[in-house]
Amino acid sequence: RLPSVKIRELWYKDKNHFKFLQEHLEGRVETSMNWKQHPLYKEFGLDAVPITFYGDAVPYHSMKHGRNNSLVCLFFTFPHRMPPDGSHHSDPDDPREHSWMDDIHVFTVLRKKGLHQDTFNTIFDILNWDMVGLLEGRFWGERHDVCEFWKGEYLKKVKHEFVAGGKRFAIIQLK
Repeated sequence: RLPSVKIRELWYKDKNHFKFLQEHLEGRVETSMNWKQHPLYKEFGLDAVPITFYGDAVPYHSMKHGRNNSLVCLFFTFPHRMPPDGSHHSDPDDPREHSWMDDIHVFTVLRKKGLHQDTFNTIFDILNWDMVGLLEGRFWGERHDVCEFWKGEYLKKVKHEFVAGGKRFAIIQLK
C-alpha cells in the first residue's frame, strides 16, 4: 500500500493524527528532531512530517506443504505520537490513545524466492514517485509510469488533491 494512501486514510479518521509528534525519544532518529538540522532540510525550508522506511526478511515454514522460505517485508512508520496533554502515560479509555504498533504500516510483502534483480528497482521507483508527491502534499495526476490511472482506481479519484490537508511528508531514514 502506498504511503500516500495510508496517510490519507489516517488523516480522514483523525485530522490531528500527525500533530501529536513526540519531541524526543532517546535513540530514535525520527523522533529526536535532529533531522531538522540537516543542511538540505534547512536549505529548502521543509516543514514535513518525517517517515522512516524499513525492510526485513522473516523465515517461515509451511506445515501444510512442508516448505521453507522467507518473506521480505517493507514497511514505514511515523514518529510516535504522544497524548494531547504531553504526558508519557496513556489512558486506555481515551480513543486518541494508541499503541506504537499503530504507527507501523506495511508497504509490501514479497516471497524471497520470487525476487528477481529488478524487483527492488521497481519498488523504489514507485516509492520515490509517491514520496515526491508527498513532499508537495498532493496526489499525482498520473501513475508512476506516466500512464493514466485505471478506471475505478482510487488514485484516479483523488488525483491532484491534498493528501492530508496540505501536510508534507519526507523520508528521513531508510533501514
